[in-house]
Amino acid sequence: MLQGSGAEHHDKQELPITIEEQAMVACKEIARIYLAWKQGRPGFGPHLIDELGRVARPAAPAGDAGEPGTIAAIVADFMDSDEFDELKPATRNDYRLCLEAFAQKFGTRRWESISAKEAKMWIREKAEAHPSMAHQW
Repeated sequence: MLQGSGAEHHDKQELPITIEEQAMVACKEIARIYLAWKQGRPGFGPHLIDELGRVARPAAPAGDAGEPGTIAAIVADFMDSDEFDELKPATRNDYRLCLEAFAQKFGTRRWESISAKEAKMWIREKAEAHPSMAHQW
């Protein structure tokens, strides 16, 4: 346990997180889920956090997120993959932010129904709406 943290977070092997940067990322993700739940956003809530204080699975956007071939299913599969878990914490957070926004917009649609033009237009809109985050879009 980190000095003075008052709580333990655990990694996927159920070992306590002892690296401060990893603990900060874990706390940030739990806080993000909690705040979204308190704001009444669909798909968020305590069910996303397991008994060891880990994010049990990424929040899926409202709609038919389980349908294979939809953007929501593809995003959920990637975010639940070993490849995603092996990314550095800051990179994971950037990817999560972008992928969740993408799934929020296109989640119930099948991937092949989204044209390159439509995707580029969405990226441009995001970059204009959030200039400080344009590097992530």
